[in-house]
Amino acid sequence: AVRVFLLFFVFSGVVGLGAKRFFCWFMGLDHGRDRRRYPVLAFVLCLVMAYCAEEFFGVADITGAYVAGLVISCTPKATYIQSKFEPLSFLLLTPVFFASVGIQVEISGLTGSLGLFSVLLLLFSVFCNYLAGLFVSGRKSVLYAAVAVNLGILGIFKYLTFLVQTVDRLPGVTIPVPSIVLPVGISFFTFQGLSYVIDVYRNERLKSTHFQDVLLYIALFPQLVAGPIIRYEDVADEIHSRRNTLEQLAKGLRRFIVGLSKKLQIADICGNVVALIYNADRSVLDSRTAWLAAVCYLMQIYFDFSGYSDMAIGLGLCFGFHFKENFNYPYISASIQEFWRRWHISLSTWFREYLYIPLGGNRKGKAKTYWNKLIVFFCTGLWHGANWTFIVWGLWHGFFIVAENAVKKLFGLEKHGKGGRNPACAVLKHLYTLLVVLVGFVIFRADNMGQAFSMIGAMFSGGSASAQTDPVCTGGWPCGQYAGFAAGLP
Repeated sequence: AVRVFLLFFVFSGVVGLGAKRFFCWFMGLDHGRDRRRYPVLAFVLCLVMAYCAEEFFGVADITGAYVAGLVISCTPKATYIQSKFEPLSFLLLTPVFFASVGIQVEISGLTGSLGLFSVLLLLFSVFCNYLAGLFVSGRKSVLYAAVAVNLGILGIFKYLTFLVQTVDRLPGVTIPVPSIVLPVGISFFTFQGLSYVIDVYRNERLKSTHFQDVLLYIALFPQLVAGPIIRYEDVADEIHSRRNTLEQLAKGLRRFIVGLSKKLQIADICGNVVALIYNADRSVLDSRTAWLAAVCYLMQIYFDFSGYSDMAIGLGLCFGFHFKENFNYPYISASIQEFWRRWHISLSTWFREYLYIPLGGNRKGKAKTYWNKLIVFFCTGLWHGANWTFIVWGLWHGFFIVAENAVKKLFGLEKHGKGGRNPACAVLKHLYTLLVVLVGFVIFRADNMGQAFSMIGAMFSGGSASAQTDPVCTGGWPCGQYAGFAAGLP
């Protein structure tokens, strides 16, 4: 309690001394008459936000830092503060830093030495990519070395255990399985590090000679843990110069609230249904509950992921960064190819620019094009996690994209657009896309392929379970309230 009080006392003093315009605007106060109230109002605002954060997330210790950063970015001295202290302040605002110094952060259960190791690994990655950026122009050897270091870090900490477990299944092979804890945000900061080096290799103008600039880009906390993946060339100019206004701050906060609402009011509620059904005994699954789980997860993963992206984009706006949109109504797609132009846009763009095009894209014949796409979607699935379910999910989408391209070329459908002018054809294509995506997410959500096959089998078996064996009913939820619960209704 003393630690929290002192922390917020310091932050409230900083906010109160440096954010006059903000509190005049926020509280409707007269700039001259009420200026003595600024420190008190700042302290009260920090406490209110701390209470809300503790109530919903258990992260009161870091809320004051966020509030201070948001408000300082709108002060008249913001330009000076940004140029001198911003890279360090963003690292301090990163939750993993607070964990490293012993302040409890309940996000992902991160505490103590694990947090220190995560920060050290992050700094090591930033330093390696910074050095590579200094010497990569015109030198493929430096580029290859940087790619090897980044992928090596990702491979050791994210995939080594999975690889050993897979090899151990071979006859006569027994290798001790290493116990490796996954550092927070490693998939995102590794890909952003690769983006920096590759962008500098392609365009020397983007090279930064200042370590703090690269540190700011890779350790940018709004999207460090859950994305979206930001390409360096998209924010290079704003790292050095950007404009902060109260209107932009308000817009960012509104976008953050929208994302938070998606997460808490829709995704988490649907997630409760999904977890209840997926954790139920397979013998009691029937077609109704399996379809309920599939549809609820279809909603959960979209509102969860797009909600996090909205929060990151909103926080970025608060600090003057303009991150690109990451989702564009993916469930209205009429093909899997269109789906991936709308779903997780930052990831699909990253793989297109840094993997698909370097592999040759569609410039080396049909067979090579199809093979390149399968490689990309294999890597897309593997990037999401070290499990065969993710790999199969990626290949599932890759197969349908290849099949769509082959059918279009075979029947000459490219010139007819999305489905011609036939409404029935458009509806069928939309239903086909939703079905493929839905089945794919059943695989994605499963703990293993056995569970995935059981869920898919239950969905299409047409069987039914009694109210006594229904996993949702026995979990305390009346069968008649399935849809209402999934939608968050009473």
